[in-house]
Amino acid sequence: MGSKLLDGVGVSTSRIGMRVWRQLGDFRSVLTSDYHVAPGLPPRPLLRELSRIVDREIKPHRGLIGRWQDPRSYRRLVSRFGPQIEVRAHPYRRGAGLDLWGFSCMVPARSGGKFLIFVNSAHERGALAATIGHELGHYIYGAIGRGRWLAQAMESTFAAHLASESELFSDSVVALSTFSIAIVRELVGRWRSDGATRELSFDRLRRAFELADPRFRIDLTRPSLAAPWRIRYLTWMVHFFKLRCALFDTAEV
Repeated sequence: MGSKLLDGVGVSTSRIGMRVWRQLGDFRSVLTSDYHVAPGLPPRPLLRELSRIVDREIKPHRGLIGRWQDPRSYRRLVSRFGPQIEVRAHPYRRGAGLDLWGFSCMVPARSGGKFLIFVNSAHERGALAATIGHELGHYIYGAIGRGRWLAQAMESTFAAHLASESELFSDSVVALSTFSIAIVRELVGRWRSDGATRELSFDRLRRAFELADPRFRIDLTRPSLAAPWRIRYLTWMVHFFKLRCALFDTAEV
């Protein structure tokens, strides 16, 4: 199954270097993991509360792309939870910097603190939206009392998120924002009615992202996109779609 997905985005395992082979480890872990029983999967009541927050405070506002550095984009979240949100960006394309998608931390201030989100703008626009959504997840997670606002980095090792409630909670913000429950219900219902397995083929993944919120889409077939980026973003797509299906199956959101 993994080789078919790679073939679908034009990556041949016989023509890649050692650096890309290392990235394949995370891809294979994400592909083979059962997200329904992930140790870090938040409990159902928490996921349902998060779903309500995403529907009311995040989805109605289009600030994640285009105006994502405008503080007004997060006005509703701030009015509900308190700390101000500030987003900064800079492109890091070399070495370990490329593995960084972004990070967040709480910066002390006289007015009560500011939640700072940093984004590596070297990535695709869909990845920028996912990074901001993920870091907003950490903001919400701390605001509702599940943990302290600690410095959190988002890197391209999604399999490691499966054991952490705070990371999967934050990823759930992206999954819920990317795929509506109507889309997931349609896809899952179609598979079941056809008597098909839940195996994730490239056609199914592509169809899911064709129906997804356009802010989170990434074109993996673009000729100018190098193999390391294709694998990184393919892992991203598999991770968030499998998580979204798990949220639907386990918490009915």
